[in-house]
Amino acid sequence: MDFSKDELAKFCSYYKPEKVEKNTILLKEGKICNFEGYVLEGCFKIFYKDEDVREHILYFTIEDRWVLDIGSFVLGTPSQLNIQALENSVILTIDRATKERLYVEMPKVEKFFRIVNQKSLAANQLRMISMLHKNADKRYLDFLERYPTLSQ
Repeated sequence: MDFSKDELAKFCSYYKPEKVEKNTILLKEGKICNFEGYVLEGCFKIFYKDEDVREHILYFTIEDRWVLDIGSFVLGTPSQLNIQALENSVILTIDRATKERLYVEMPKVEKFFRIVNQKSLAANQLRMISMLHKNADKRYLDFLERYPTLSQ
C-alpha cells in the first residue's frame, strides 16, 4: 500500500519513539499490553512461562516488524506473554485509543493494518504446521535461515 509523503508523516506522528535497553521486560505476563510497537532497531523475544516456570519462546521480533501481545492489546485482557529486549532497541509505540483515533482520521491506515494482520495470521498458521510436521533439526535450520543475525 502506497502512502504519500504527507500521509506517511501524519501516520508517523501518532507514534512515539522509545529506547529500550537490553534485557528490559517490555511486557510481563498478567499485565495488559497497552502498546503496539514497531521495531526500528533491535530484537525482542516473546515467551511464556509454564507452571514449572520453564521459559518457552514463541517467536522473535526483529527490525521492521511489530512487537506486542495482539490479544491483550485489542481485548484489553491480561497477557499470558512476556516480551523482553535481547539487545538495546528502538521502537515506535502507540496506545490503543490513539490507534483508534488514527483509524478514524486516516481510514487508509485501517486497511493497511488489516493486510498486515492477515499476513501475520497466515505466517502463524505456517509456523504451527511447521511445529507439527518438522523435526527439531529442520525447525532449527529454518530458524537460522529466518534470523541469521540471532545465531551469532
